[in-house]
Amino acid sequence: MKKTLLLAFGCLTSCYSFAQNTFPANGNVGIGTSNPLSAFHLVVNSPNYGDPQYQSGIRVNDTNNSSGLLMGVAADKGVGYIQTVQPNVSWTSRNLNLQPFGGNVGVGTDQPEQRLTVKGGGIGFDWNAADKKLYSPADGVLEWMTHDWAGIHGFAVSHQGEKRVFFNTNGNSYIMSGNVGIGTTTPDTKLAVKGTVHAQEVKVDMSNWGDYVFKPSYALPSLKRVDSYIQKNHHLPEIPSATEIETNGASLGELVKLQMKKIEELTLYLIEQKKDIENLKRSNTALKKALKVIKK
Repeated sequence: MKKTLLLAFGCLTSCYSFAQNTFPANGNVGIGTSNPLSAFHLVVNSPNYGDPQYQSGIRVNDTNNSSGLLMGVAADKGVGYIQTVQPNVSWTSRNLNLQPFGGNVGVGTDQPEQRLTVKGGGIGFDWNAADKKLYSPADGVLEWMTHDWAGIHGFAVSHQGEKRVFFNTNGNSYIMSGNVGIGTTTPDTKLAVKGTVHAQEVKVDMSNWGDYVFKPSYALPSLKRVDSYIQKNHHLPEIPSATEIETNGASLGELVKLQMKKIEELTLYLIEQKKDIENLKRSNTALKKALKVIKK
């Protein structure tokens, strides 16, 4: 009798060792449910959200137990999840690779045009994912949204941890590297504009303003000397010529400073001229009085 039982157990074990799992050719398969609603329907008793190894509905790992994939639901959170892990190292998280051999991934769409296409909403970022996101509100528009309670409201382009370009939606913005061109792809200064700039006011930082012209030590060029320079060069001393301006452009700050200097020099010439006119008037008055005395 014992031999018969052992033989039967051996045959059963052998059958289970070499047999393959089979499922009905038609209908649905259910695990944890007697009323499967799809081709494969799994129902698990999901506890509250915690360690995924205890609440995963599906678990796949290699024979060495070095990497695994968990899929399940969290009843208290009302969410489903997919998590990659390293089971033999306290369930350390691993990376998840989607479409490693080609193809696109769609969220909210079954026709993704790019490697990752999101439709129906934006991509959320901490710390307030509901308000802080990068999304496209309309075709061709890419918008970065922040919220009122954010520590910094803005969008940055960084290099090795340093913000090189920063656009602040509620404060100062800056560009730290290179030149910026508007209407040109070859900016040669910090800001190069090919076209007209319309502004209510332009402020230029300058030093060595022309007020030194009014100091007693300043040697005011004589008008004769200025006239000689103009006859020879056809422009004022120190002021760039028309050819220089047309070729190299004009430095606004330097040009305004030189123009102010010339205005101050002109003011001194007018003051001297007025003094000369006043002296001539006094001399003329004295001569008229002398002529009257002679006529008498």
